[in-house]
Amino acid sequence: MPIDSLDRRAGTLVGVVGGDWRGRVTAWGAIVPADGSPVLDWWVAADDRWHTPAEEPTCRQHRVGGTPVVETALRVPGGDAVQRVYAVGHGGGLTIVVDLPTVPAAVTPAAAGSAS
Repeated sequence: MPIDSLDRRAGTLVGVVGGDWRGRVTAWGAIVPADGSPVLDWWVAADDRWHTPAEEPTCRQHRVGGTPVVETALRVPGGDAVQRVYAVGHGGGLTIVVDLPTVPAAVTPAAAGSAS
């Protein structure tokens, strides 16, 4: 899905109560700031090719244990590439993105922001 056609109200809300920043995590793991700032999207370089989560049928997502932690997994050769997004209250509220490659082969996550 093109970034410029995103509905900034779709996806799972992330942020800290009382914090200034809010955003949503799309079904494929892109982070869409509510204030119109650039979208942070991600891709994965696996052994076979670059994988684009927004276009992959093997991309799936869930909240971890009912918490406000959004985990997006993408099937790649040998296992899954996993991204976690959550917010913490430190410093007035920070949103954290963690890439958790769970495959034995080399996996290189990449992220880029783009103006919408």
